[in-house]
Amino acid sequence: VLIDYDALIAPLGLGFPGRARPLWRDRMVLVVDRANPFLHEGTLDLDDLRTMPHAAATFGPGILTPVDRMFGELGIERRIKMQVAGFLPLPFVVRGTDLVAVVPERLARIHGAPRGAIVVLEPPFAELVLAEGYWFDPDRTSDPAHRWFFGILDDLALELAADPT
Repeated sequence: VLIDYDALIAPLGLGFPGRARPLWRDRMVLVVDRANPFLHEGTLDLDDLRTMPHAAATFGPGILTPVDRMFGELGIERRIKMQVAGFLPLPFVVRGTDLVAVVPERLARIHGAPRGAIVVLEPPFAELVLAEGYWFDPDRTSDPAHRWFFGILDDLALELAADPT
């Protein structure tokens, strides 16, 4: 698979062949609309997550995400009412609805403002960290263009590690 691509960005630990280097780590948080009727004093509990409708990120057929695994471990079968490709659309789809979504904190903080429509909440479950990296075929390191590209990705990883917000 990797021989067909310059690099593949994916969660670390998936076991792709080839080499992997870290890009960023981010913890998962909840996002909801400020007027969501399930909010009690700015929080949600596990019972809320069991009963309320969810918006969920998908990454292709049969791909189980860390969020899916975490809800499975908690014994919570989410009531998924909307699925979107990836995490990026989730803050947009919860706005004006009673949906909840689990998203990386960096993304949530871009959309959540102190008086804005989207509220960022601490989840009522143990910290869930998304660790992303890039994967590449080791043969790519013999090409100067690929070494340059991987250097750009490595610099980005250093920059993101220095600024956790």
